[in-house]
Amino acid sequence: MPDKIILSQFSKEEIAEEIIKQLMPLLQSQSAAHPTGEDAKFLSRADVCEMLCMSRTKLWDLTRKGEIQGRRIGRSVRYLYQDVITYIEKSKMRSPK
Repeated sequence: MPDKIILSQFSKEEIAEEIIKQLMPLLQSQSAAHPTGEDAKFLSRADVCEMLCMSRTKLWDLTRKGEIQGRRIGRSVRYLYQDVITYIEKSKMRSPK
């Protein structure tokens, strides 16, 4: 598809069809990158601290270092359940036996 098109050359249906055709691969890749169901569950700081048996200060340090990803939602910070599980799995691999 050319970089510039003159829209008057196409019907609304043709334009809509082309938009869908161009966006579908992007949307499919985005939906694959974002978990659904239990994995998409957001946890509060208190929930994560309880799961990991750590203080809020330690959780903040891990978040600041990027070891576990927090997401700001309004004035709160939330953590995806799957991100916490991933952190636990990585921690097990780093732990000496």
